[in-house]
Amino acid sequence: MFALTEVVKEKLFALKEGGGFDAFHQCFEDWQDVGYVFNFFKNRPEALAYYGVDLHAAVQLILNESEQFFDDILNIVEGNRDAQSLDNIIFQPLHEGDDFDLPMIETKAYGKEHGISFLRLYAIRLSDGAYIVVGGLIKTTKALQDCEEGKSMLKKLKEIAHTLRKNQLFDAFDVGVLIV
Repeated sequence: MFALTEVVKEKLFALKEGGGFDAFHQCFEDWQDVGYVFNFFKNRPEALAYYGVDLHAAVQLILNESEQFFDDILNIVEGNRDAQSLDNIIFQPLHEGDDFDLPMIETKAYGKEHGISFLRLYAIRLSDGAYIVVGGLIKTTKALQDCEEGKSMLKKLKEIAHTLRKNQLFDAFDVGVLIV
């Protein structure tokens, strides 16, 4: 089993991480850390080639994108924006053919609506429109399956979705038992 934390009451949950943060806040903490982002790209020069930018531009783009991404998500779930839910505005079904009519689906969110987006957040959408953020990453390959981080993220999403289904935890009320 796993533990969750409630980011926004009955609307946004996140997988509890070992270092004290939850998956949602850990992603944005990392993406706002200049040293973390700098070292990420310094150790992956192929990622810079993928985006066609230099190291300093990549760092600045990630810092800007992550700040806006964080604000967009929280403004929607806290009701500070016209949108009523994260569906189709922030999160999209991960798998082609899935839609929000399904009781529980794996989803992804891009850091930007238009243009090149470096950031991805992965979550499970519950039947009542609440989300459980499982993790995120800086995208460095065309397909998620083309990198180890991506493969690990897919595996984690599938395992958590399977556990939720197996234990019949389908909505925000149900997942309350997993909050620590």
